[in-house]
Amino acid sequence: MDTQPPKDFIHDLAVNLHGPYYLMRLALPHFRATGSGVILNIASRAGTVFIPYSTSYCASKAALINLTGCVQKEMDIEKLHGIHMYSLHPGGIKSAMTLKKYGEESVKNVPEQARGWFSKALDIYNDSPYLNGMVCVALATGVAKDVLRGKYIDVGQDLEDVLAQAEALKGDEGAELYTLHTSFLGGLKNGGVPPGGYHAAEKPFEFPGF
Repeated sequence: MDTQPPKDFIHDLAVNLHGPYYLMRLALPHFRATGSGVILNIASRAGTVFIPYSTSYCASKAALINLTGCVQKEMDIEKLHGIHMYSLHPGGIKSAMTLKKYGEESVKNVPEQARGWFSKALDIYNDSPYLNGMVCVALATGVAKDVLRGKYIDVGQDLEDVLAQAEALKGDEGAELYTLHTSFLGGLKNGGVPPGGYHAAEKPFEFPGF
């Protein structure tokens, strides 16, 4: 990260986060006026995992996933149920971007210890670009808005199969599916106040010599 020029980091944020943000901001007033609309943000699996030497890309895509979910919550609170949005991983496609990122010239620019991994990265990019298009069309019809609104979707998973298991997406446990979330040891909830409060009474301890 420290070797990437700051302007390149900011450029990735501008393209992957600020661009969708401004477009959403322009569209939402019209959606509010009509009570309906759909937003499909192209995110990436990179926004859900840690990929070395892809810091700006991963960070900007994670932010886009959370942006989508947060704005959907706002729409739901305001009972604008005709407005639904999703963030999508479009699949592993050998696009101009991925071919450049994992091409021989780019691999030479990463530390030698990482070159073995990067040289094989393109092996998993075998999806059809039409797959993402078909999923986007399906989502735009509203077929999934009752259970997947605001969620992150990987187009590699069969959408029809996911919708057939709609009950699993409901309730507290289902709320964390298809989102970015974290888990803690000891059952600590990532929200609200821990049992006993943040400053629960502690057992006194006498330090030797004091």
